[in-house]
Amino acid sequence: MTNKETYLHHLHQARVEHTRWVGMIKLLSAGLLDTNKQDIELNMSDIDFGKWLEQEAMLFRDSTCVDTLYEIEALWKGIHNHFMQIYEVCVSKHKSSLFGRKKPLSDGAIKISAVHYQEIITLSDKMKQHLRLLEKQLNAKGEDEFDTFGSYMVAKEYEMNLKMVEKSKKDKSKNSVSGARGAYVSE
Repeated sequence: MTNKETYLHHLHQARVEHTRWVGMIKLLSAGLLDTNKQDIELNMSDIDFGKWLEQEAMLFRDSTCVDTLYEIEALWKGIHNHFMQIYEVCVSKHKSSLFGRKKPLSDGAIKISAVHYQEIITLSDKMKQHLRLLEKQLNAKGEDEFDTFGSYMVAKEYEMNLKMVEKSKKDKSKNSVSGARGAYVSE
């Protein structure tokens, strides 16, 4: 796969991850998501789409894509703000009963979260249109303009390998054996 093809593939993956995340918000806003069993990432930079936007997408803040990227970023911030409103209503303010069982969401909470969810859908549709525009702009670029992305991918792979090496060193040091016949295992 060329750098251009890889980058466009990552853009498609980011769009799919965003759609999956919006589906999770729908379940949350309807009170159907068990927040005790599923972690919900609140930091917009740590959500998969946010990671892609801040790391990979911003590599193309050149003259042809800058307006599109800033519009995508503004829409993403708006979507996330509405998500936080839903989270506040459906998780933060939603208390458990005396025995730790979750009570169903009140009608008011469902109505409030439904309004915010509709705003998310509207903003998300606009953002997807801008993502398609970004894809067209990137398709118009030559392969040589994706060299920066190739360098970024090499650096990211190197960083991941370093983290794996560090982790394996820590794991090995945790399992060191000492004493006669290996009687003491330090962790």
